[in-house]
Order: sequence, then C-alpha cells, then structure tokens
Amino acid sequence: MRKARFPSEAFAELRKQRLLGIQVPQSLDGEGATIAEIADVCYILGQSCSSTGLIYAMHQIKMACIVRHFKDNPPHERILRRIVGEQLLMASSTTEGQAGGNIRSSEAAVEHDGAQITLERKATVNLLCSGGGWHRDDRSARRPTPRATTRFYWCC
Repeated sequence: MRKARFPSEAFAELRKQRLLGIQVPQSLDGEGATIAEIADVCYILGQSCSSTGLIYAMHQIKMACIVRHFKDNPPHERILRRIVGEQLLMASSTTEGQAGGNIRSSEAAVEHDGAQITLERKATVNLLCSGGGWHRDDRSARRPTPRATTRFYWCC
C-alpha cells in the first residue's frame, strides 16, 4: 500500500514556473489569466497527477475570491502582490461542527495578537498553507476524531 503525501515536487515546479499567481491581474504583477486558461492548466496537471490538479484548482478558487474583491482595497492588493511575488499556495477550511460547508458562518473566533491573526477551527480538513508547503497541526494529527482542532495562521 502506498502512503499518501503532498505532491511537493509538483508544487516546487509550479512555483518555479510562477503558476500560482497567474490569475492575479497584470496591474498587480500577475498574468491576468482567464478562468478558461486556468481550467486548461488544471486539466493538464490532473492528467499527470490528480492530487496536483485538484490542489491547484482549489488554490485558484481561493484566488478567484480575492481577485474579485481587490479593487479599491489596499489590503487585498498587498495579499495579491505577495502571492505573486512569493508564489504562495492558498488553502481553506470550510467544514466544521454545526456550520457544515457554510463559508459565511463559523464557530471559530478570529484572535488578534499584534500583527498575527490566529483562527482556531474544529474541522475535518486539517491542512494549512505557507510559502514552503502545507503543514498539519500536531495536536490534530494525534487525535483521530472528525472534530480535530487545527490552528490556521494568516500568511500576511
């Protein structure tokens, strides 16, 4: 039996080819790729590695949310420029307790500590992103419950 793992090599190459920020408008240093062009990239990636194609598609869904709301919003502009510059991989945790997949509702509170923002979720999805890859919270890795607690740290 094979062990599942994050496709690190594929994402190293995606970063090298600067494909994580292609949806960002050219005015913010991105490529301004269309949804059709991004779908083509997802299709090509998925033919070689379904995990890579799916993770890349999920990243682009998060990117679409930020791109849609960046106009006249300096914090969003800074995030988009950083994603392009550092080739950051975006992630989302939308499944938790009573909220299910309702992304407009959460049991988790956002906590501010100086410049750092922390969000503690009770979720079945226990991955988070950073410039270097995805990481799993150690506490949740030891707890086999579907309501494991994971800390997500905002990357800006």
